[in-house]
Amino acid sequence: MLDSDAAGSRADEGRKEGTEGLWSPSTSSSCVRRSLLSSRMKPTKDLTGELANLREHYAHHGLLVSSSRAQAVMDAALLRFDNILDGFENIYLAKFSDPAKLTDEEDVTWLKKIVGEKMEPAIFELRTKVQSELWEQSCALTGYWQRVESEAQKRSQKIRDTIEIIQLQKKEWAMQRIQENARYRPLPKSSALLPLPIVSTAKELFAGATGLSGPQLFDFFANYSDDISRMRYGSDVPSRKEMFENFLESLAVDKQREAVLALCDGYAMKTPPDASAVQALREKIRGVPVPASLGKAVETIDVEYVSKHWQKM
Repeated sequence: MLDSDAAGSRADEGRKEGTEGLWSPSTSSSCVRRSLLSSRMKPTKDLTGELANLREHYAHHGLLVSSSRAQAVMDAALLRFDNILDGFENIYLAKFSDPAKLTDEEDVTWLKKIVGEKMEPAIFELRTKVQSELWEQSCALTGYWQRVESEAQKRSQKIRDTIEIIQLQKKEWAMQRIQENARYRPLPKSSALLPLPIVSTAKELFAGATGLSGPQLFDFFANYSDDISRMRYGSDVPSRKEMFENFLESLAVDKQREAVLALCDGYAMKTPPDASAVQALREKIRGVPVPASLGKAVETIDVEYVSKHWQKM
């Protein structure tokens, strides 16, 4: 782990395993995990050689069994462990930390498991190397390899904490995106519209002094439009009249007609409008010509055939 060639070139291995673009929409989480497992952490310098240099240096000064040498050995070992942690973050956490790419709980559980699988053997090897380097008959330096193990465990715990933080951030970002998408936004007008007098009358009856409340407007028109169904009533919405007109005229003309008739036919409202005014509007909307979307169907009717059979009856 510390000195073996298992810490080969991450860039080369990434190209071999195809780790670029792991989070594309067509890539499954299981494929990502397999690709990450095949990656190797960044190489570290030779810890064994550095410890030998330290031994020679302190022996030359008569400090072979000294707290200063033990501290230097511990520092060198922890520095190499920090390199391992950096490599883990670069290979594993970088793939999971993109806020635009959601991570499910299964991936988080897997990532935490990998921390243990990668870090525990590294910590054990670290302790073994320091123990082997500092052991001598008087056992004067016994506490140092225990301190190395304890400190390495603390540092690896920070990786787990970072995973938790990343997941919380992703959830916050996801919630923010949902809230952004749920905000009211004006919708483009349909290419064909009901006559302006009908729209104006409907707006006054159903979104003026009488009619639907703000939340009711969203609930009603959500039945006719997927775009509206994703919106939520909030403090940043315009007037009820403006919303009513925009929502209504964003629908196809046959849906506009259907929506107004549904309001005229007794849809439950916060403040019901005058019944006679609603009846007058109903008569007007029923007198509107056939919508353009039904025009081709009307053109295919054989008028002569229908007339002959009508006379026979």
